[in-house]
Amino acid sequence: MLTIPKIIIIVLFVIVGTAISCEDSSEPKELPPPETLYDVAPEAEPGTGHLQVYVFKLAGRKYRPVPNAEVAVYLSFHDFERKVPLDFGVTNPNGNINFGSLNVGNYYIETTLFENNLPPRSRLLVAQVQNKRLVTKNFVFE
Repeated sequence: MLTIPKIIIIVLFVIVGTAISCEDSSEPKELPPPETLYDVAPEAEPGTGHLQVYVFKLAGRKYRPVPNAEVAVYLSFHDFERKVPLDFGVTNPNGNINFGSLNVGNYYIETTLFENNLPPRSRLLVAQVQNKRLVTKNFVFE
């Protein structure tokens, strides 16, 4: 004979079993790339370093490069507020843009992503260009 506690236990097993069987069995979501990477740039002149930017967007469970994203580099936050960039460009098919050699210092980098039928989305990060180093900034849009 089924008692109320036994019925509750059976119902809980059915609910848990259903939840487990409905769980997404696909591979887990990729970890996003790190925001900042530094590497040696021996070809850089003393007092300068190199800056490159990658733009990624989460597509399904993987991060994909974003071509044609606008990227602007500013010398100061004041320049950013006034929209007076030091340099400007768009990412290549690999989601990359290389700004080459810059003087050692801090720079503000704004990336704008344009998608069909959606308003543009922008992110702002700070990059520190170091002597004879290559700094890579990875912008990730979810």
